Amino acid sequence: MTDSIKNPQILDQKPETLEPRNRTALFRVTGFLVVVLIVLAVGFGIGHFVDQGADARDIKDGHFKAIDSSSGDHAGHNVAKHNAKADVVGGLAASDKGYTLRPESTNLMACTRQMFWFRIIGPDGEPVRDYSTEQTERMRLAIIRHDFSGYQQVEPKFDSSSGVWSAPITLVNGGRWRILVDFVVQAQEKSKVPLELGIDITTDLVHALRTLPPPSKTRVVDGVTVDMNGELKAGEKTRLEFTSTDGGASTPLEPYLDAYGHLILFRQGDFGYIHGVPEEKQVDNKIAFSLTVPKPGTYVAYLHFKIAGSLHTAAFTLRVQ
Repeated sequence: MTDSIKNPQILDQKPETLEPRNRTALFRVTGFLVVVLIVLAVGFGIGHFVDQGADARDIKDGHFKAIDSSSGDHAGHNVAKHNAKADVVGGLAASDKGYTLRPESTNLMACTRQMFWFRIIGPDGEPVRDYSTEQTERMRLAIIRHDFSGYQQVEPKFDSSSGVWSAPITLVNGGRWRILVDFVVQAQEKSKVPLELGIDITTDLVHALRTLPPPSKTRVVDGVTVDMNGELKAGEKTRLEFTSTDGGASTPLEPYLDAYGHLILFRQGDFGYIHGVPEEKQVDNKIAFSLTVPKPGTYVAYLHFKIAGSLHTAAFTLRVQ
């Protein structure tokens, strides 16, 4: 305390009457305080901005990379995880239940036939090698363009020694595509883990987005007319029935994937995946599926059916209320 009152006259002096040495020290202290305040203010502002930006990015970006906002895909990886708990659809993210879809590349060439290689990485960090055969297949792979103007379904081949899956694909247009894999892991103790994983891929060409065709219950595919009966309602189990005719005559359907047809739905915006459960019996050459669509929105249904040894695919735009 004696040092603080050693020169009491300084306390009563105005700044301009201070000795040069004391004035310099005061300026240094004042300057230091100003710098500290500026750093704190800037740090707070940047932190606030980063937090706000991260939230916006999570909502605006795709599951792993930013996508065209015009495609309507607003669900980020974190949002997909959140929605998956309340929304009973698959394919919202590349990881689920400890398993991850890991492609060799997410950048492919458009208008070129090429191989798509990928692995499924398990909770132990190693490629999965034990898969269960479901409906005659161990792995199903679907490729959909973001505007639904292109679609393929292929059966990949598996190399058990490396744990690598490979599938020949052709992306007929440029732009962004969605790849979905549907499979069941044969886990330990004879337990099964069903999984539906999805990831975005890009191409080397830019392609304008197309508008979805309007909803219709009739589609003509390869000369075959397919009629759909039934109305989907959000949150309700629904039965959809399909009839195929050629020139007005009923067309006999052949078994495909342990049934007489295969039905899958993708939701516009986040590519939420729904699999229709086929009825075991075919009545009057009609095929029927039961399914539940959890939320309202626009969906595209792909019906696969087989006639005279040829596989056909009919696409329906559906508005669900």
